[in-house]
Amino acid sequence: MSWPNRYDLFRADDMSFEDESYTISPLKILRYLMKHMVPIFWGVSVIPFYIGWVFATRKLFPTYILDILSSRTPTTASVDEFIIFIICLMVMGPFLGGSTLLYNDYWDSEIDKISRRKGLFPLPQGLLEGKTVLKTSILFMGLALVLAIFVSLLFWLLVTSCIILSLSYSTPPIRLKNRAGLDVLTNIFGSGLLCSIAGWIVAQPIHEYPWVWGLTSMSGVGAIYIPTTIIDYKSDKVAGLYTFAVRFGKKTAFIFGILCVVIANSLVIYMGMTNYLFTPELVMVIWPIALAQVILYPIILRKMTFKGIYWTILTLCVLLVIGNGLLLTYYVGLWRIF
Repeated sequence: MSWPNRYDLFRADDMSFEDESYTISPLKILRYLMKHMVPIFWGVSVIPFYIGWVFATRKLFPTYILDILSSRTPTTASVDEFIIFIICLMVMGPFLGGSTLLYNDYWDSEIDKISRRKGLFPLPQGLLEGKTVLKTSILFMGLALVLAIFVSLLFWLLVTSCIILSLSYSTPPIRLKNRAGLDVLTNIFGSGLLCSIAGWIVAQPIHEYPWVWGLTSMSGVGAIYIPTTIIDYKSDKVAGLYTFAVRFGKKTAFIFGILCVVIANSLVIYMGMTNYLFTPELVMVIWPIALAQVILYPIILRKMTFKGIYWTILTLCVLLVIGNGLLLTYYVGLWRIF
């Protein structure tokens, strides 16, 4: 094991031992790995999955939870549904989402040394070995595949497709991250569409999937992903990495991000007005949030500063949570205006 410089052990010429007090504990390694896995970003795969699941089941959570809360004896069906739901969350969250981030950080470790966003992460700082990050990411991908097969073959195929996209996104020489346009497409297709379909097919056949919502989900993921290419613009350009923002410029990326927000919210309004998943009644409640996203996104992002981009992502995520919360609670019948 080659220790990072700041953990180099003192060795005198007449000594043949190492001070064990400098050994990095497993808990510290786990903490470093979790920092790279960024749990909050698991939502990029978990949320599209969850929304797809809610649309398919018309429930906000498995029946088993209601049985427990109401002191009813859970049925075999509700227990099975709950177990599958938890397995899916594990697959989509730490195993798929976490492994994707770890694997990407392994290949970006040199670039991240000059990145303002990730420069202080353990790997580029030399606090964590690259092989540890790589092995953990591969282990998590393997666990995702093993667990996914317990759900269904189609679910396993969708998870496998997401992993293939993840590998293709980061691994040279394919490295879709370095191919402007394909970097965006990889993220919106994998997270926005495949993860959404994965949630749906847990309970419903794939041919009944609401494809207009799939486009909405893809646009939403694009609106969140584009700012990350802008925030890494300088380090990516210095490293010769041709992401969307580097290849087409920050202004074009900015415009594309706004376009994604407009498309996503327009499709929600369209679905409501045409009784596709929703009804015109929902539009009466959701339009202020949709308008707020369209207005605030360009206002906060317009200077394209480090803080501005972070606030853009945070603001959009908060509005998405509120908007999707209203969509889902309306969809399952928890409220009605009339």
